[in-house]
Amino acid sequence: MAARNTARKRAFQIIFESDQRGAPAGQVLEDWIRLGSTDPRQPPVGDFTRKLVEGYEAHAARIDELLGSYSVGWTLDRMPVVDRSILRLGAYELIWEDETPDAVAIDEAVQLTKEFSTDDSPGFVNGLLGRLQELKPRLRRDADAGGGEAAEAVPEARADPESDDVPDRTGSAPGDDGPATAEAEGPGARAATQVPGAAAAEDAPDGTARPEAG
Repeated sequence: MAARNTARKRAFQIIFESDQRGAPAGQVLEDWIRLGSTDPRQPPVGDFTRKLVEGYEAHAARIDELLGSYSVGWTLDRMPVVDRSILRLGAYELIWEDETPDAVAIDEAVQLTKEFSTDDSPGFVNGLLGRLQELKPRLRRDADAGGGEAAEAVPEARADPESDDVPDRTGSAPGDDGPATAEAEGPGARAATQVPGAAAAEDAPDGTARPEAG
């Protein structure tokens, strides 16, 4: 279990770095693999980390459509990069990674948020992934059928009055009074060049600050 927790954390860090560099996640993954094989200070990239990153990349466009459609109060591009990266990984594992139970995928995403983001963000991440969990059977059917335009495949998000046991079931931003005006105002907003909460950073090949692998 601890090994998988570490693998998820590293997958999140790779997806975060991909966002920061504006590079495909697969390219960043290969950089990490190369560095792990040539630098004794860097642990090698494990199979589960690789599986998660490659799986996310294969479904990246659809994942962003879903997150953008069901997040209430924050557009995808205005989400803090930490929360956006965790949600991308969590959505992939929840919907497409059959070996991971739904509850585990959501809980692991929430735990990453608690470690790397702000106090408001776990509820936001939990709520948005919880909404996707409710819709998972149909989302899988849509994916198996080839998807379709986001407006046709994803109905308008709306609050569920019977979901008191899970906060912010539709993924609404905590304390939201309307869309954010800048990324720094969103839940989990921190510095845009390094994962918050990381004890140290290793330099990426292009100089982007890399969060320390757990």
